[in-house]
Amino acid sequence: ISAVPLCHGIGALIGLDRIMVPGATGEKDTNYLGKGEAAVKALLEDGYDFVGVHVEAPDECSHNGDTEGKLKSITDLDNFVLGTILCKMTGEDYRILILSDHKTLTDTRGHAHGYVPYILYDSRVKKGSGLSYTEANGLLGPHVEDGVALMGMLFQA
Repeated sequence: ISAVPLCHGIGALIGLDRIMVPGATGEKDTNYLGKGEAAVKALLEDGYDFVGVHVEAPDECSHNGDTEGKLKSITDLDNFVLGTILCKMTGEDYRILILSDHKTLTDTRGHAHGYVPYILYDSRVKKGSGLSYTEANGLLGPHVEDGVALMGMLFQA
C-alpha cells in the first residue's frame, strides 16, 4: 500500500500485490484512514498474511522544509493508519514493524545517513520497553547493524 511508484515496483519485484487506495497521494493530504482500512481488509478479509504500508508524507514535508506538516503527517499516520490497524486487529495475533526507510532532515531538506529508530511489536508478547517511539529512545533500544535483518525478526516464529 503506497502512493509511490518506486515502492510498487519494489513490491512487485518480490512478489507482492499492489493495493491501491483512493486518495493516496504521497503528500500530507494523503488518505491515511484509507491506508489503514485497506491494510486491515487485506489481512482480515482478503487472506493476506503480510501487508506493507508506506507513507511518504513525512519525507516530502522534510524536503519542503515544512516542520509543521511533518509533525502533522506523523500524527495522522499514528492516528489513522496505525490506530486503525491496532483497533481492528484486537484479538488477533500479529506483528507490526514500524520504521522510516531513511532520515530526511527538515533543516537541510535532504536525506541523511545514520540509523533510524524502529518498533517491532508482537501482540503475543506482554512486555516491552515502555518507551515512546522517538529518535532519542531509538538510540536506547536494540541496535540492528544490517536493516535487512529486521525482516527476519518480523517473520520469526
